[in-house]
Amino acid sequence: MEPKNAMNQPLSVPPILREKAKENEPSRRIARVLHRWIAFADRNFHEWDHRPNAGYFMDGAYWYGMETSLPMYIYTVLAAFGDYDETLSGVPRERLRDRAIASLRYLCFTHDTGPEDCVRPSGKNQYNSGNKWGGKHAPFFQATQTGSSVVIVAFTAWVFWNELDEETRLMAERLVISYAERWSQVEPRDGSFYDTQSEENAWTATGILAAVTLFPDHPERARWQDAYLKWNINSATVSHDRHNQTEYRGAPLREKWIRTSTLFPDYTTENHGMVHPNYVASAISFRSVYCILTFMQGASLDETVLWNNNNVYEKTIKLWTQFDGLPIPIQSQDWWYNRQHDALLVHTCMNVVHGNADAARLEQTTMATIEGLQASHSTGCLLEEDGEQYAISPKDFQTAKDFESLSAYTLALSYMLHLFGGPGVAPSDDQEMRERLSRVYTYPYGSVAISRTPDSFSSFSWRNRVMALTLPSKGLWTITPMENSYIGKVVFADDGKAEITPSIGGLVTEIEDTSHMIKASEQGFSTVASISHGEGRVRQKIAFVALPNGNSIYVEQFTIVAPCRIAAMYTGLIGVRNEKYSALPELAPGRRSIHVGGRVERFSGFFGKEDDTTRRFPPVPFVNVDDQIGYILFGTNGIRYDNRHRYPKWKAIEDCLVLNEREAAEFKGGETLPPFVVVTLPNRTAAQTKEALNQFVLLESSVVGTVLVEMDGGLVFANLLDRKQQLTGSRKLATSASPSIRVYDGRTCITGGEYTWSFEAAGRQAGFIEHNCTLESQQMGSAELEIVRSTGCIAFVNLSSTQHFHGLLQLAGSPPLPIQLAPGSGTAIRQQ
Repeated sequence: MEPKNAMNQPLSVPPILREKAKENEPSRRIARVLHRWIAFADRNFHEWDHRPNAGYFMDGAYWYGMETSLPMYIYTVLAAFGDYDETLSGVPRERLRDRAIASLRYLCFTHDTGPEDCVRPSGKNQYNSGNKWGGKHAPFFQATQTGSSVVIVAFTAWVFWNELDEETRLMAERLVISYAERWSQVEPRDGSFYDTQSEENAWTATGILAAVTLFPDHPERARWQDAYLKWNINSATVSHDRHNQTEYRGAPLREKWIRTSTLFPDYTTENHGMVHPNYVASAISFRSVYCILTFMQGASLDETVLWNNNNVYEKTIKLWTQFDGLPIPIQSQDWWYNRQHDALLVHTCMNVVHGNADAARLEQTTMATIEGLQASHSTGCLLEEDGEQYAISPKDFQTAKDFESLSAYTLALSYMLHLFGGPGVAPSDDQEMRERLSRVYTYPYGSVAISRTPDSFSSFSWRNRVMALTLPSKGLWTITPMENSYIGKVVFADDGKAEITPSIGGLVTEIEDTSHMIKASEQGFSTVASISHGEGRVRQKIAFVALPNGNSIYVEQFTIVAPCRIAAMYTGLIGVRNEKYSALPELAPGRRSIHVGGRVERFSGFFGKEDDTTRRFPPVPFVNVDDQIGYILFGTNGIRYDNRHRYPKWKAIEDCLVLNEREAAEFKGGETLPPFVVVTLPNRTAAQTKEALNQFVLLESSVVGTVLVEMDGGLVFANLLDRKQQLTGSRKLATSASPSIRVYDGRTCITGGEYTWSFEAAGRQAGFIEHNCTLESQQMGSAELEIVRSTGCIAFVNLSSTQHFHGLLQLAGSPPLPIQLAPGSGTAIRQQ
């Protein structure tokens, strides 16, 4: 007998076109990882003795039913579709089917629509233990988030429909329909700041999609479908979409379908109080479920359902993605760093559904890392062995073990996209893609600027998390986006708060001056900002310049505004990744060699077992991390390295390097501390960093609040003052066989064996002036010259009353030009 719905009509579910499921190389590659993961998951299945043929995964009482629904999806997929390799999993395929159905029954019994006496067992989560799931009495966020489990219940019921008894079919029907009925009567939510509604709208849409897919003949399906479309489209909307007059299903988009802005106009958005790659891409991830369910029926995709997928991917996610396919968290990460599994789903969807060749390339590199991570573990897990020891969100009872199923679920979605959607398009050439994407990108609403080269990445964030970042070619595997990277922290002796260490606490979320701006070019950017600490008692002026060659320069200067006692200042703050994954020795060897001046110390990376250790070093001219990235330092008070093993909240094995540690001090107010400058050199060995010391000169500045650094290729200036200022910097002339000076825009003076350059800069401005003009002379050490360079002209004056001057001017792209000056004379030349 067919189960009956509320209107006493026989239910019917659509056929699955199983013949459409065809293995290909990408699907097989993912399947191998999933087969190995089954060996891990199956040890965590438990029979539930309150009803026959029912069981759950983990402790059965995680959030939103996901501890059981997510592995149930994977078991269903591997039991019903594609090739299966029992030699990898050690689990017979029949057991996958049986445990998928047992999980389905458990979820149906313990849902709000199930029998009252059926509740979840007691587990570590005190909020869920002994309760039902489904969110019947929960607020919007918790109630709608069950949508992910609802659609998985529908999927499993659909796949095994003909094998289910009437009781299970009826329970699945009630569960799925209850969600659609409840949330089809509610409008999508609006918002992009702090906690975007993009994700909430997306998971709500996906929960409603369950009923739309499973019951095509239900009399309420048309209403559910309209609701699904609204919630889904509004998971990725920008402000100008609300004016779109395009006709869709009988009504203009702006009148019926789009009522929100869940993304900023630059296609970023915020979740957890920051621009968060995992949530920027949430609409793409959830829409992959729609694509799979549509492919399984042999139907065509509705392009409007994929609204703004391309814009989000092309303008944000792809541009932030490093070599291994992982999007860089440009305002830090509050989850864990190894989220390649989530990233794979986004790249796969963009490859298979949208035909994006760059996504196809990034999918391949992401998959290689996923394979390496799993191969480093003996249990088949994806994240960490003994994952229950790795606390990710202690207040929510979440550990790395709890997120195993989510990681595997995203892999299973990628697998199904390939299985039913095909292998995708031919991938881009890796080097060509890196070079093509190398430029500057600014996000005025997300409050971030980034600069890419083929083998480095720099960024600056001025809101949510004030931080700068420069990464070498191995990206987050070497250096991490620690909160307030470079900017650091000021700890006051009278804070009375929880202990603040370089890596924990003391978060800086906003800059002080609202007039701050980014000055960007094709190949770099610069910025100046002011940060207030201790309720205005201390002001930190900073500048950050990302250079065309991938190097960067960070400048800071502190002003003590009011009397205060400082416990410590930790600036030049750098997160250092120190993982050990045996199958990824080139990325995670389990130790870091830290070169501090002329000495080297090695620090092992591991979790737990020992307490953290701290090493302090006196001021040195340079530091290098593991022959991968160098830091040239001017004005440091000392170096600190925290080799961390204890993590109240785990993201990775992440050490902390402080390039400028100032210990306790008491200030009267009115003091200005000397500037501190970091020149960051990605992809340099320790020997190369030491060799580069001679290539960077901190000019002696005559005005407090201004900094000038000369280097091969040009000069970086920073005016930290609020006003327009004549910047002046000087240095002794180098003695060499062929003495030369660089001639920049502005005024250059040579006198008494000293070089002085001056230039007028606007208040709160920093920048890079490229070197393209050199003056050579054997007389440089005794010369008395004034040179003024401005647009189209270079003027020379010999200030000596007795000495002739003979030199050779070399302008880029022009032949050498002799400069002959009699005592007291001058000349001017035109430049192209």
